[in-house]
Amino acid sequence: MHFRRRSDVRRGLGRAHFDLTRATAAEQDSTVARALVLGASHVDVGQLPEEGCVVLAGPEGNEFSIAPTTR
Repeated sequence: MHFRRRSDVRRGLGRAHFDLTRATAAEQDSTVARALVLGASHVDVGQLPEEGCVVLAGPEGNEFSIAPTTR
């Protein structure tokens, strides 16, 4: 795990954004599906399709990303 400092300061919801990695694209798909069943929803934060990252938000609006480690 590692932390990166942002140049801008976020306030309120979304102050932390977790990046989860899975070993394969199939594991990524499975993790995304499970998160959606648990109440997450897709979020567009400007990610590009070629980045291979799926951005979701939990029921309280906190964002997180799920990506395969082989992107």
